[in-house]
Amino acid sequence: MDESNRRIVILGKTGVGKSSLANTIFGEKLFQIGHTFNSGTRKCQAETKSVNGRSITLIDTPGLFDTDRSEEEMKPEIVRCITECAPGPHAFLIVLKVERFTEHEQAVVKKMCHYFNEEVFRYATVVFTQGDQLPEGQTIEDHVHKNKLVSDLVKKCGGRCLIIDNKYWNQNPNREYRSNQFQVEELLKTIDKMVMENNGSCYTSEMLQLVEEEIEQEEEKIRLLAGNMSEEEIREQAKARVFERLLIKLTGVGVGALLGAFFGVVVMVGVVLTVLRESSEPVELRGAIAKSAAVIGAEAFGAIGGAAAGGAAGVTGTSLLTFTGALAVAGAVKGESNRRIVILGKTGAGKSSLANTIFGKKMFKINHTFNSGTSECEAKTKSVNGRSITLIDTPGFFDTERSEEKLKTEIVRCITECAPGPHAFLIVLKVEKFTELEQAVINKINEYFSEEAFKYATVVFTQGDQLPEGQTIEDYVHQNKLVSDLVKKCGGRCLIIDNKYWNQNPNHEYRSNQLQVEELLKTIDKIIEANNGRCYTNQIVEAVEIEIEQEEENIRLLPGNMSEEEIREQAKGRVFEKLVRELADLLTWPIPPNLSCARKRNAGTSSRISTVLRRDMTGKQSDHKGYNSSNLITVSVLTALNFLLYFAYLAYTAQLVFVTV
Repeated sequence: MDESNRRIVILGKTGVGKSSLANTIFGEKLFQIGHTFNSGTRKCQAETKSVNGRSITLIDTPGLFDTDRSEEEMKPEIVRCITECAPGPHAFLIVLKVERFTEHEQAVVKKMCHYFNEEVFRYATVVFTQGDQLPEGQTIEDHVHKNKLVSDLVKKCGGRCLIIDNKYWNQNPNREYRSNQFQVEELLKTIDKMVMENNGSCYTSEMLQLVEEEIEQEEEKIRLLAGNMSEEEIREQAKARVFERLLIKLTGVGVGALLGAFFGVVVMVGVVLTVLRESSEPVELRGAIAKSAAVIGAEAFGAIGGAAAGGAAGVTGTSLLTFTGALAVAGAVKGESNRRIVILGKTGAGKSSLANTIFGKKMFKINHTFNSGTSECEAKTKSVNGRSITLIDTPGFFDTERSEEKLKTEIVRCITECAPGPHAFLIVLKVEKFTELEQAVINKINEYFSEEAFKYATVVFTQGDQLPEGQTIEDYVHQNKLVSDLVKKCGGRCLIIDNKYWNQNPNHEYRSNQLQVEELLKTIDKIIEANNGRCYTNQIVEAVEIEIEQEEENIRLLPGNMSEEEIREQAKGRVFEKLVRELADLLTWPIPPNLSCARKRNAGTSSRISTVLRRDMTGKQSDHKGYNSSNLITVSVLTALNFLLYFAYLAYTAQLVFVTV
């Protein structure tokens, strides 16, 4: 085989842009791109081309966190990757997007760090995609330092990291940094240096060497019968034969064990080598190996790894608490002209940017880091196209570094800001391939939104420029059943925005924020009309509104010339503090230090808010002590914007279920 050729394996989760990166490196479209919610790369694909005087083979792999891949479907592609890169790759490219890091992104990085042995990291480089999301003037090194987990990963890779933009930086050949031509050359130089530091050797393992030996034996057999076949054709035919044979031999070994063996996890290497060398072993023994691999996979790779590693011996996770008895009721508020709109979504979906796009100016702070941008619930009011609108921006419910106390405080703040209830909920999703995390978000929305709540909800997609030209968001939604079902529950309401690029297209028929914002406002008008002018509310939010109105009366009795807006804001502030204290009493929540004195001054008082909560907890007026903690959690979810609180607890359930009251 040609040892001057560099074999490079591209790794990363679904939707990070692995296939597009391969095309960018080659300078032409040799790898198919999948513009859908689901994984683009369905099969492991290898292509060879000369780039800047170097012979390079790129091996594009399916996403390791695919949304709809079965064990049977994934395993052949891992075996294919092993045969394509045997006797081993000269480099691994770990592909991440320039984006805020949710729990899912953290999980991917943690599993890589856990799964890769030190030898693998000597051959690894981190490549970031969607470079145009990097703020002007920053380098990727500046950006990496903002997240410890990513920074540690890059350090493990010897500090090697680069950045590409597969869509926009092809147009900047003369830019010093924001140019794919420049970055590809830097990447190739990095790989050259890596090969040199490793004395020209590739990463290998006993398993890869064994596969290479089988391929070479097949090559000898083919040469005896080959006729006029080229060496490349002989090699391809030999790999195909070995691939078919490996699939049969590895029938009982799961995905997790194969990946572990590939990346040097000692015990998994042992499992796979045992099977390869003992091809005559009975099926029963293969099953036993699969089960042991499941246990190993569960320890090394969590529940997903356990299920993947052992085909017949998957590890199932515990189910979350089931909540019943929703209290949602709709109530009209007379004389209301202001529309209160709550914006919901996971970290990094673009909620704050969407709010700014709707308002047409930057009123909400945007955070260009790996971590969550919105750390506090924030409300702003502005007139838009003749409508008075209050947008309530909420923190991401899958934040990477939010404490339980901070998140609970912001949930309470959201309740006071939107009282007596919102006129609309905007569920924000990105136009991207859907991983397990995106599915989990939608599953929980479907599970915990009442039918009443869906009457007030609209799905808004961000990063609209990722939508293929000529498609509408309705066309795109139909490609994923889970998303399609969510939109149906929302009465078919869905729109699309691009917070970065579509502001420049005011006259475009579809790809224009001006057009889409107006469509969104019309959609909200229709929601309000369909609900007879009423907002979504429930008993706790109604109780909060009554408390706010009483505080407004108290403030009006005081001397001064405060405006109605100032009175309302001060009243909400007072009720917010009171609500935090009372929920702390009822649910054993810690009180923020700045509220401790106020708590003492108001000791012994109880508002209608706590009355509602106590009634729902016990069915009668009673002290809360001694009640089952899971009941307290249930009540908190059901009474305060049911689904909103559920998301908070989804992130922190493990801590809350053990609260002692």
